[in-house]
Amino acid sequence: MNQQKDDIINFAQQLFLETGFSNVKVDDIAAGMKISKKTIYKHFKSKEELLELAFHRFLYDSRDFIFATLQEDSSSVVKLVLILNRMIRQTARISNAFLADLQNDMPELWKKFEHFRNNMISNVLTEIYSAGIKEGYVKHFKVPILLSVFIGGLKEILNSEFLNSQGLTFKESLAEFYKFITSSILTDKGREEFSNLYFGALYDEKI
Repeated sequence: MNQQKDDIINFAQQLFLETGFSNVKVDDIAAGMKISKKTIYKHFKSKEELLELAFHRFLYDSRDFIFATLQEDSSSVVKLVLILNRMIRQTARISNAFLADLQNDMPELWKKFEHFRNNMISNVLTEIYSAGIKEGYVKHFKVPILLSVFIGGLKEILNSEFLNSQGLTFKESLAEFYKFITSSILTDKGREEFSNLYFGALYDEKI
């Protein structure tokens, strides 16, 4: 990919996530990068196209990290902590304004996000949970039930109306949900292993 185009996508991604798509003008991107609007439109047909590329990159960067983590020679709990920490750091960049923009004004892109999220959860959670049972780190529940609770719970708590009504950020809501899930499924052995790991992206403390 052209380096300038790549840089524009990265810069726009940061603005969109932190400020909200509707609050960012092409002029803002141009000014922040010290380039002209004409240069931006040389690479992208519209701000909407730029958003789609930037958001896909955001998702696929997370996917690549998760798949690489799953290949590591480490316990299921270590993999779980690494992945959850990554997700929390990534979602900390997502403002409620951006989330509302996706859900209210760009339903097709939001559907893609939900499809991507649900597929990743199904694949990752099934693999880590199955390994965790064999290692004695997690309690034995039926996987389809656990997946339904996880996916359904995320759908509810990451709704922009819920977040705004509760005065929560995307990160805060997700952190509490992860804490609830992990405290519910870990065995005593799993809790001991978990307590030896830093869950810094959530609380900057040991749990």
